[in-house]
Amino acid sequence: MAHDTSADAARLAAATPPNVERALRQLFWRLLLRGRTATNAQADRRKFKMGLKLTLFIYALLGLIPGVSAFGASPIAFASFLHGMTLMFASLTLAAGVGNMLFAREEAEILLHRPVRPEQLLRAKAAVIAGYALLLALALNFIGLITGCFAAPLDWRWLPAHLLSTTLLMVFSVGLTILIYSLCLRWFGREKLDNVLTMTQALLAVVMVLGGQLAPQMLRSGLLEQFDHTNPWLLALPPVWFAALDCWLVGVLSWQESWLPTILGLGTTVLVSWLAFVRFARGYDAALQSIGEGGETAKESNRPRRLSRVMRWPLLRAWLRDPVERHAFVLATGYLFRDRETKLKIFPGIAPIVALPILLGVISMKGAGGFGDFTQFIAVAYITLVPLQPLTLLRHSEHFRTADLLRAAPLPHWAPLFHGARKAVLLWLAFPAMVLMVGIMIAFAGSLRPLAIAVPVAVLMPVCALLPAIRQPWLPLSESPADMQAHSLGCAIFAIAVGAAIVVAGIAAWLASLGYLVPFIAGMVVLSLLLQRWLTRGMLAREWTPTRKATRS
Repeated sequence: MAHDTSADAARLAAATPPNVERALRQLFWRLLLRGRTATNAQADRRKFKMGLKLTLFIYALLGLIPGVSAFGASPIAFASFLHGMTLMFASLTLAAGVGNMLFAREEAEILLHRPVRPEQLLRAKAAVIAGYALLLALALNFIGLITGCFAAPLDWRWLPAHLLSTTLLMVFSVGLTILIYSLCLRWFGREKLDNVLTMTQALLAVVMVLGGQLAPQMLRSGLLEQFDHTNPWLLALPPVWFAALDCWLVGVLSWQESWLPTILGLGTTVLVSWLAFVRFARGYDAALQSIGEGGETAKESNRPRRLSRVMRWPLLRAWLRDPVERHAFVLATGYLFRDRETKLKIFPGIAPIVALPILLGVISMKGAGGFGDFTQFIAVAYITLVPLQPLTLLRHSEHFRTADLLRAAPLPHWAPLFHGARKAVLLWLAFPAMVLMVGIMIAFAGSLRPLAIAVPVAVLMPVCALLPAIRQPWLPLSESPADMQAHSLGCAIFAIAVGAAIVVAGIAAWLASLGYLVPFIAGMVVLSLLLQRWLTRGMLAREWTPTRKATRS
């Protein structure tokens, strides 16, 4: 009898439910490792692990830049440089991906009817997000942790002190990210939150390019030797707060010298953590429900009317005479600006182009001569890639079954669908990117010479935008994202587009110096129209069987 009682007690103990937050943390780590789909989970997990290892390796290499400054800069400047790089790279990487975990639309239906409190759900997510951010931060600080122990006047105490301050910096970053995203959701709604996520990913791409180029310039400029942490402007920067904590713990700075930035760092971290993990956690379930239920119906109902007014512009109607092209233009425009999945794939890929004119401006100010001119040719030519990537991504979507409607419709050919999407990408993305980039280059150069290079390349851009459909039929939203690698354009087509644009930019610069730029632009316009007509005829000459999916070439 006693044996049966002990066995029942053992079974009851074994049947005791696990800790809720621990189970949620395990769940969200698995979601982070293999995504939210069960198909081919093992392969997705292997890909993520390989991608994570590569990311950590790249971050460790980036850590070489601030790590070597330990032997030439003051301790406070070295620590501020490390924390600044950490906040710039690791935190922006975190901010770019944290929104998908924080505000997943399907979680309100799956988890909120279970005995899980909203604060438990948020704390579990925050713990996973903070752990992932700390992993990235440690990779970035790996070299700095080692060099700091051997750089005078620092010693072995640098290792635990910097580990503590980096952990606090990541807690501050995670709390601030959650707080900003939650406020955006409450104040502006779901659609504005999606726009903030997209903008953050685009900003990350720009910062990755700029940071990798400007950080070495900072080392050579001597700015770290002139670093003064008591400057009021520098005291407003979070990296200085945690760098002061480092130097106080190591004993390099006294309490009288470091108390203000140290108190700012600790106090702000506590305040942000309380607001994000305690105050906001009480209404987290309402935030998830608002994600799933929609809202903003008034704003959403105005968007189609606004697009219909745009479609009545005389020049746009003349450009889109074919009704199939016009409807494909509307479809592509809607996906570019309304579909979150499309925005998160396309805009971060375009963002690095914004960084190129800034780097070229630095080269021009240093008087790089012919090399600077050649770099300008490359930057302007790189714009030709802007229409290629969105057109490739618009073909691959989670809504790929929609293409069955296009195949069943009585359409004579697929080419008008492609031309409508191509013109949407050119009008809304490619030409504005060209204008923005040339404007920045003109501001840095102080002359209109970049405009002379850019105009012929802009004339060539519609021809380059035809390349995604030059090998096989192109239908919008016709393929699964899993098939993207099989249908990729390949490096050869990208190289052809950029190479042709570099040649055109070089010839334009040469003829501009001789005074023959206007005739060259006129000739480029004629050549562009002829090439577009020739390539379009080639598309129309290919037979299309609309009842079957396009075969892979």
